[in-house]
Amino acid sequence: MENTFEPTVRHNTMLRIMDDQTKAAIKQIVDTVGYYRTIQYLTTECGKSNTQARILADIGCYMLN
Repeated sequence: MENTFEPTVRHNTMLRIMDDQTKAAIKQIVDTVGYYRTIQYLTTECGKSNTQARILADIGCYMLN
């Protein structure tokens, strides 16, 4: 299946400000528990807004490909 994900301005902004360690951690979380559980974890345990959590989970998925 071809990756058709097109990052938005928000995705690109988050990618620019994240360090490599944070990117790797988000990728690992998504790979381990999946997209929707990552969003749940980021909102409940890390205090991220739903929008922020979705963007981070998108980035994690994008990095898996």
